[in-house]
Amino acid sequence: MGKISDYAKEMEQENERLSKLVDAMTEELETLRQNPPAGESEESKDYLISLLEPDIIWAENNLKAMGPKQKERLKEVIAIYRTIKPKVEKEGD
Repeated sequence: MGKISDYAKEMEQENERLSKLVDAMTEELETLRQNPPAGESEESKDYLISLLEPDIIWAENNLKAMGPKQKERLKEVIAIYRTIKPKVEKEGD
């Protein structure tokens, strides 16, 4: 019977160790979530811009067809986008 109780004690200790590890990892993840490393924030912004880029360029090319409220809002979006990515004029334009 001693072997089963020893095994149970080992499992309790391992459980406690794993529980502390999970708590420490949870705390670390929360810290990272609140204060992401600088590079990750920039990567996230770049990724967001790359996702929205086709829609912004489409809007830029189709402003004339939009209503006044939509046009004003999108003009602001396009202006901010163009501060990040200036328009490159093609030769012959």
